[in-house]
Amino acid sequence: MHSRKRERSVVEAWRRHSPGGSSRGAILQALAAREIAPARAGPSGAAAWGSLACFGVESEFDMHDPEALRLFRLPQLRRRSKVIEIVCSDDVVVALTLSGVACAFKDGRRVAFLNVTPDEMVRSVLFNRRSASFVTVSTYRADHFSSLHCRSTLVEWVRRGEPEAGLPIFQQEELRWPGFVEFDEVSCRAVTFSAADRTYGIWELANFSLLFRLRDPEIAEVKAAARNALLVVHRRKADAMRVQVLSIADGTSLHDLEHPLSAARVSRIKLFGARPRPVHDASTTFPRHVP
Repeated sequence: MHSRKRERSVVEAWRRHSPGGSSRGAILQALAAREIAPARAGPSGAAAWGSLACFGVESEFDMHDPEALRLFRLPQLRRRSKVIEIVCSDDVVVALTLSGVACAFKDGRRVAFLNVTPDEMVRSVLFNRRSASFVTVSTYRADHFSSLHCRSTLVEWVRRGEPEAGLPIFQQEELRWPGFVEFDEVSCRAVTFSAADRTYGIWELANFSLLFRLRDPEIAEVKAAARNALLVVHRRKADAMRVQVLSIADGTSLHDLEHPLSAARVSRIKLFGARPRPVHDASTTFPRHVP
């Protein structure tokens, strides 16, 4: 609630102090002035309203605790490590370090480590709003850190300091390299690739139920492209590349494009080069050339 009030007050200030009034261009001018204002100019004019002076430190947490090393026997706690990821629920903050330690804090104190065994290295943490749980992706020394293991732990269990109550998920998937798991918070879906049978699985994050599988060996990439769409890119041929748009709910085909390839190299990135590039509208399949 407070952050929304601050955002509104900053926008209103920009509207009052910008020459364009409440227009969108005035707000963009204020943002540009904030970014390019020289440091020696000081907080004046639009740059002052665009500064981050209204933000302050509410609390600080220390991931390194020598006493925790003795109690929890996590070898990763022997030395400090950089924090690479921070996720939050309503009242629990989970920080992940480069060494693979995931620690949960509440009300300014540590409540739990999400590493439930000493040989577990947490690689990624996701807050799943659909099930009010933290999802961890980990590797273990027992198999030489060669496969991914996923676990879902309710926020309530973390609050009580009981992360070991978490339930394993995607157990039927063999997530060894080049296998992987990806989460899409917009569509509330997870995509897994099992290296054993080279199949893609699409999962519902609310209850981790399997929606459908893709078993075409010609598939090169699968991405959740929008709230209700799945982008499937096939291996390129000599003169064309097949791209499908599937329903993320049941896998039915929405569009099937056969994109012709020119002699120039094709790069599947979001930035465009200097030459005109064809862009296909996924909703109409109508191609446009972007200069």
